[in-house]
Amino acid sequence: MESKGRRRRVSLRRLLFNGPEPTMRIIAGDKRRARLVAPAGRRTRPTLARVREALFMILAPRLPGARVLDLFAGTGALGLEALSRGAAELVCVESSRRACLTLRANARRLGLSDRANVIQADALRFLRREAPGGGFDLILADPPYGRGLAARAAAAVAERPGHWLLPGGALVLLTGRREEVEATEGPLARPFSRRYGDTQVHVFEVRASETAADPAAETAKP
Repeated sequence: MESKGRRRRVSLRRLLFNGPEPTMRIIAGDKRRARLVAPAGRRTRPTLARVREALFMILAPRLPGARVLDLFAGTGALGLEALSRGAAELVCVESSRRACLTLRANARRLGLSDRANVIQADALRFLRREAPGGGFDLILADPPYGRGLAARAAAAVAERPGHWLLPGGALVLLTGRREEVEATEGPLARPFSRRYGDTQVHVFEVRASETAADPAAETAKP
């Protein structure tokens, strides 16, 4: 007869997985090579390893001690990679209950639960709230492609740039190769965009004039 604990593990496994477990790994940092899992199916699209590697080479100087927000977090591959590479704190926002369960399981597996706060919420609605614990040094957003979600996330952050981003902070969006995110005017400046296969990486920073004029940014300074 199966024990209650065994039945719980089987039940959780059935909830998370429907078929073979898709696997990926942390690429670098103190959790290098640690295995992550993702729910089977098409609702969660893990960020490809080669894209993550290229992205975090760009972000490396920003990571030590950073406070990171991972929107549309999915399995947490981006946010947990940031923690592995030296970020101090992570807030993950994901709407899918199944993905949130997987993300929490991944954080536990890596021993990062105490530094990773998982919030089940719609990312765009979340950006209308107050920032939990203050602003962030880095905001990562890798939404489903082709739905205009990246542009809407950028617009939401741009409405209150000093509220969501600490001075010197950055917003990083991943989009499909045919998607465009306008940022030629307004509070967010785009230093560059780069393409990696079918994925584009866009990095935005708050314009200096906006940071200086935003009371929230001033109060966030140490």
